[in-house]
Amino acid sequence: MDVYSCWRVPREVELLWEKWPKDALVFNTLSGETHHLNDTAATALEELERAPQSTKTLMDTLAEKFEYEDAEGFMHQIQQLLEEFDRLGLIEPIA
Repeated sequence: MDVYSCWRVPREVELLWEKWPKDALVFNTLSGETHHLNDTAATALEELERAPQSTKTLMDTLAEKFEYEDAEGFMHQIQQLLEEFDRLGLIEPIA
């Protein structure tokens, strides 16, 4: 996965949220599935729901918000998160 890959929530997907201070539930109306997300994952998905973003832009936004210092470890974590969101149909790559 390239850090300049762009992602978005598919247009046909509507996400319904229930949020708490450190986690959230998100219901995908298209698949009928509910997902439990930690704060980082919920923030990432919210950012992609607001507007398409590159992996790099999303990583920069999250690193600033959550004050991550291990850039390499954090990059790997976000790449895995995006792959999982893609597998679950919550996001899609923009060609």
